[in-house]
Amino acid sequence: MEASPYATTQGLIALRDTDLRPELAKIHLPTVIFHGVQDKIAEFALAEQMHKGIKGSKLVRCENSGHGLFIEELQKFNTELIEFLKQ
Repeated sequence: MEASPYATTQGLIALRDTDLRPELAKIHLPTVIFHGVQDKIAEFALAEQMHKGIKGSKLVRCENSGHGLFIEELQKFNTELIEFLKQ
């Protein structure tokens, strides 16, 4: 909360304009992607693209949540995360 308005704006522009999809193929670690189907900030299609780009990744659909899925579907999030970590 201490960044200047200019720095904040420039950071958001970089997030908006930087396409990192080609980098996904370089990820070679076990990966789980959690995404809320009702997310209004980042569409679910983006999670599907990440899943497609990261070989062997797991995509967890949170049907009843948006961007705050770890709050809105806490039990599902915790259960899926624990199962993923056991692998």
